[in-house]
Amino acid sequence: MRELPQGDALLQYAREILRKEIIPALPAEHRLTGFMIANAMGIAARQLHNGDEQDYQELVELQKLLRTLGHEPISSSPAPDSQSEGLQSSPILSHTALQQELTVLNRQLAKLIRKRELKDQQALVFSHLEHITAIRAAESSG
Repeated sequence: MRELPQGDALLQYAREILRKEIIPALPAEHRLTGFMIANAMGIAARQLHNGDEQDYQELVELQKLLRTLGHEPISSSPAPDSQSEGLQSSPILSHTALQQELTVLNRQLAKLIRKRELKDQQALVFSHLEHITAIRAAESSG
């Protein structure tokens, strides 16, 4: 177990100090840079807090979507299924492998979209993309 506070809380605390104490003391020409750094710290803190759980859920949803669309997901390693529990506490894939799997499957979906092979299933694809976009936007702007 790590010492408390953990990384995400430390980043949030440092971000608050930056926003409340340091940025107001900066010359005007450097304040925008200070706010950009504070924003990046906020995103990093949320990502640390969330871990890879959202990416695992995206992977599972993408696999299901591709199968529903009649295409077997292209994969270079075994991936979690919808019955997996405790993904964050017991990762099935390393963070890097998870990102690689997501990249491959998102490219596979993009290729299907570009080929215009999904006429009867556009609503499913749109729903998936809308859901993933909402999750990513929440993490970026929280």
